[in-house]
Amino acid sequence: MNNNNQVELIEVLVTAHRYRVEAAKRAYDESRSDKGALIRMVRDALEMSIYEFAEALGVGQPYISKLENNRVPLSLALLKRLEQLLGTREQ
Repeated sequence: MNNNNQVELIEVLVTAHRYRVEAAKRAYDESRSDKGALIRMVRDALEMSIYEFAEALGVGQPYISKLENNRVPLSLALLKRLEQLLGTREQ
């Protein structure tokens, strides 16, 4: 393999790596957005208003709104309260 072919091969490998990194970033971003949608689906399945859901979890309605819109992360404490609300964890 001559030097030109080696350079081309390296360029192809670097480009392929860049696309994999970009695809991984997109997948991560999509998974983050799914968390908010999942919280909304849970609330809808419980047939609770955003106010009722917030009260049941011991937080304010604005926090639930931000959570459903992926503007704040889901804390471990809130996850535990959600598990209790759903009956999947003992109190």
